[in-house]
Amino acid sequence: ADGTYTASQSYGVLDDVVEEDSIDVGLTLESGYITGVTITGHPFASRSQEYIDSFSQEINGAVVGHSVEDAHVTALAGASKTSAAFNDAVDAIAAQARSTSAAE
Repeated sequence: ADGTYTASQSYGVLDDVVEEDSIDVGLTLESGYITGVTITGHPFASRSQEYIDSFSQEINGAVVGHSVEDAHVTALAGASKTSAAFNDAVDAIAAQARSTSAAE
């Protein structure tokens, strides 16, 4: 369904570490395609802030115009953990959009 959806994902700086960082992802969808992206980072460490900032600067160009099912990224701006969290958020948003569409 068209609309703006949000999802939050937490992730650790290193594997098997308590999840300390998180991002809030907002996607605006029209006919199943992404027309807008917002990323709000909640970093634990200053290095994490740098990755989130770099990721945020590149994400629009990477996914706007793509279908929500085709919006996964791999280590965008060198931020592999942020990218993985984004992909999980995209999957959650896709499920939200499908369930909203089915309820209409």
